[in-house]
Amino acid sequence: MFRSVSTVTRRPRLPLAGGFVLFLFAASSGTPAQAQTEPKLVLGVAVVAGDKADDKDKKAVEEATKYFKDDKEKEKQRADSKLPPDFPNPKAEATTGPSAADVAAALTLPPAGLGEQLLAGLALQREPPKPTPPRYRWAAITGERELRILGLKEKIAKGKYWNEAAEARKKGEIYLHSNPRRSWPIYSRADGNEVTFYVLVLEPGGDKVLTDEELSTVQRPGPEGITVFFSASKGKDRLKSLTTAYKDRYLILADSKGVIDILACDEVISNGRIRIGAGREREDVQRIYDRIVPLIPAGGE
Repeated sequence: MFRSVSTVTRRPRLPLAGGFVLFLFAASSGTPAQAQTEPKLVLGVAVVAGDKADDKDKKAVEEATKYFKDDKEKEKQRADSKLPPDFPNPKAEATTGPSAADVAAALTLPPAGLGEQLLAGLALQREPPKPTPPRYRWAAITGERELRILGLKEKIAKGKYWNEAAEARKKGEIYLHSNPRRSWPIYSRADGNEVTFYVLVLEPGGDKVLTDEELSTVQRPGPEGITVFFSASKGKDRLKSLTTAYKDRYLILADSKGVIDILACDEVISNGRIRIGAGREREDVQRIYDRIVPLIPAGGE
């Protein structure tokens, strides 16, 4: 079973590890936003297929299915380049917004001059920055534990789920996992004798965005696993918003290599921290710790 996300009591914080801040935003003067880069780490939500899927999940599965049907050449190029499958997300729009200086200038300029009036109008009529829209990504399932739970571990006897995924793979189609508790869209590729499985992940956007930018620190592995701390300035509230909106769903922690861990979200978390790996093998917990720590931004909270 995937371990539940759990809240934790406050513990002494550890020194922060080095890393890089993810997003490059436009300056507050209202200049066009720079293009977003892929986050180094995301806490997202496993997309659900089948009867339990909501309208957004159903649309995402439909769009992904259409992509694999219509863009076979693009998918082949990505497979040859060892890149995850693409998802047809809408292109991110550049956003602009008035700064505090713009507004102050607009309110204090005398109305007599035409130039001043135009400047005031431009400052006040500019649209405020738009919230980050929801988007989807395919994340490689790399952990033996996750593959074993999903019945997709190659070294164990090939059973129902492995065979169903293999049939979908032959057709170049998405496999909708037939376990009703984990009815997720799964896509797989074969490269010789090696098979790579991918799960479709929703990055909710808005006030539910949680990336490496919101990481604060990680407590070292112990008997109860590790504790991941999110920043008090944004991460704490965003974690609460995410777990409120997607309670009783599965959360997926992923980096550029793929899935780090899959967590059952069975409660709202309001203290800005989650515990991962309680009751699991120390080696597995250490693996998770080693993948998260390098992604903590330098100078984080």
